[in-house]
Amino acid sequence: MTFKRINLKALKRPKNICGYKFILMLFLLFSFKINSQDCFSDCLKRLKIGQDTMFRSMDQIKKNVEDSLFSPLSVNKNIIKNLIGCQFPNTPLRSVNDKTISISKFKNKPVFIHFWFTSCRPCIAEIETINSLQKEFEGKAYFLAINTDDMLTLKEFLKEHKYNSYQTNISKNKAMNDFCVIGGYPTCIILDSHNKVSAIWSGGNINPLEQKDFYLQVKKELENNLSD
Repeated sequence: MTFKRINLKALKRPKNICGYKFILMLFLLFSFKINSQDCFSDCLKRLKIGQDTMFRSMDQIKKNVEDSLFSPLSVNKNIIKNLIGCQFPNTPLRSVNDKTISISKFKNKPVFIHFWFTSCRPCIAEIETINSLQKEFEGKAYFLAINTDDMLTLKEFLKEHKYNSYQTNISKNKAMNDFCVIGGYPTCIILDSHNKVSAIWSGGNINPLEQKDFYLQVKKELENNLSD
């Protein structure tokens, strides 16, 4: 699944479609303020609560509302946005070199993480952008790629494509269950030097202008985290 990239750090409040009091009440039912390391582990629970709440409420609001506060997409956006400030999970990852690593390997520098798969066109389109960012921030930040194909598919792809990030592999189910990848692919995350989430982008775009904008957003966020 791919769709237009959304910077979850820069979301604006949606337009009003019914009474603000009703919106606030419903919003609080499925949007919890998460401040602990559990904000990744209970991601799917919050997703189910949010979507159940949305479907129960559809008869009470205008029909055919696209991408409203109550749509499945908006539920996902809100849950992912609440991951900002959370500690990234230390889930084991398998590298293409057949080593088991976790985020604890990447210490004292910001980390750029790219969730992707080899048949995802927006994922492939931004590899060149990520390679350029890695070159610019060499020695200053880590770049980690988490692929959701099987390992053989990943290795065959890397034989034909230059992708300089540290390459690891997990299943899509594990990406969703452990890392809350519930939006679109690619999903990109920046961690600060303490492995806490600083920014998230969900979805991608093959348009060169969009890629340039993405480059500038990531560059700014990484620079902000260099002073930690």
